[in-house]
Amino acid sequence: TPMKRVSGLLLLIFVLPVFALEPVSLQLRWKHQFQFAGYYAALEKGYYAQAGLDVTLHENGPTSQKNAIARVVNGEVQFGVSNAGLVAAFADGKPVVALASILQHSAAVWIVTDPEIQSLHDLAGKRLMALMPISESVEFVAPFLREGIDVDSLHWRNTSFSIHSLLEGETDALNAYLSNEPFLLREMGVPFYTISPRTYGIDFYSDVLFTHRDYLREHPQRVERFRQASLEGWRYAMTHPEEIIQLIHEKYSPEKSLAHLRYEANVLRELIVPDLVEIGHMNTGRWENIARTFVDLGVIEPGFDLEGFIYTGKEGLASIQSVGIALLMALLALVLGGSLLHYYRLTRHLKIEIAQRRKAEARLKTLVNTDHLTGLCNRRNFYLQSAREHARFLRYRQSYALLVIDVDWFKQINDVHGHLCGDQVLMEIALRLQREARNTDCLARLGGEEFVFLMPNTDLSGAMQIAERIRLGIADTPFELDASTAIKVTISIGVAICTAQDAVFEAVLNRADQALYTAKGSGRNRVVSNPASV
Repeated sequence: TPMKRVSGLLLLIFVLPVFALEPVSLQLRWKHQFQFAGYYAALEKGYYAQAGLDVTLHENGPTSQKNAIARVVNGEVQFGVSNAGLVAAFADGKPVVALASILQHSAAVWIVTDPEIQSLHDLAGKRLMALMPISESVEFVAPFLREGIDVDSLHWRNTSFSIHSLLEGETDALNAYLSNEPFLLREMGVPFYTISPRTYGIDFYSDVLFTHRDYLREHPQRVERFRQASLEGWRYAMTHPEEIIQLIHEKYSPEKSLAHLRYEANVLRELIVPDLVEIGHMNTGRWENIARTFVDLGVIEPGFDLEGFIYTGKEGLASIQSVGIALLMALLALVLGGSLLHYYRLTRHLKIEIAQRRKAEARLKTLVNTDHLTGLCNRRNFYLQSAREHARFLRYRQSYALLVIDVDWFKQINDVHGHLCGDQVLMEIALRLQREARNTDCLARLGGEEFVFLMPNTDLSGAMQIAERIRLGIADTPFELDASTAIKVTISIGVAICTAQDAVFEAVLNRADQALYTAKGSGRNRVVSNPASV
């Protein structure tokens, strides 16, 4: 019929453009390996194709001139993967936009084989291999600045990217990737030591996906589709690592052993932290802190402005594919208009199902974010909230306090009274801690008998007062397990305050943990603050 012919023509008009794949290219930072697993997954599992994209991946290498930033800026490729030096390129006028940071913590480390070199200070006067000029190795140089070590006193050489430079005595320290060189040295049975910039407060984003500012303006929907498909690939790679390891070995990097790829996958997972942070997450405050480090080394001029550097997703409207699908659905709704009455009758049932689903989702959200025993925040929820609090600190410089609390002799409580009584003790401690918490505080059980108490806008004096009040409240009031049993319980508390030197939350947590260990080692039932936080 004429109506059917018109409907068929409209279907062709709307559907064909959806499936016309648009060619784009991605420049990787290095050779094919698990470091880029998400992009292989997005390509091989069809996420790029579903997004209407025909993606080509370009590898890099030590002898290659394929600098990702230069190739994107020159228009040779549309997307690239870079390290945190991307922000320096932006400050230098390069039209780059950061789309997503895959690694929340960089894998960059110094690696040494001399047993007398155990710290950054031991490298003073030694030979170091890094990517030249020094401005290309800010992550490696910045820790020396933080420690007051004169960078000019070090003997710099352009890197060979090879562990043989260490083994043959050409250098005392080599710039390395935590997921690569350590595996090679272990396979060879060579003792080594790594010196991480994170130990000295330098914690940069890495493997940052980026594009050209003009390309984003001209093709906002395409960029968003590429970004979403890439992140979907990374989520798949993190949940199916062995499948992607086999894929990389068979198709992309057969020269890399399966053992090496598995080692790399395990190390990178710890740096991506997909269980705690959404893959691709970026924080403006942390980028500003990274940029300030570049300023301190003279790579970026003071007064930098990151406006336009971080992708917001507001550059485009719905994707072409989404628009095509929406129009197609409108057409089908018109053709199938006779079914509207039937759907109307189903509406009431759908509303009931939706209401039930929302209740179920709310219950699931509670289960995901809450410790099942105490009702406090669980480990995952706590790390998400602490990351947000630290981001606020980096942006507004409003300090916060952290208490790490551990129940003394808890194993004895379980052994003498049983695990059910031990659970009662933990629940009672949670209730007593909640009485001290404000609405803005975050109280969590990390696991076992360990609790944490995050208190925004709290100085050291206030934190110590609260901690001592909590300690006394636990120690002075016995725990009544039943009508005839009451036991004395004590706790030890480590206290730390966020300082200007803390680039990441983990630095504060480490100090609080150290203070807790001191409290435990000093006899328990006491509050100790870390001297570094004073």
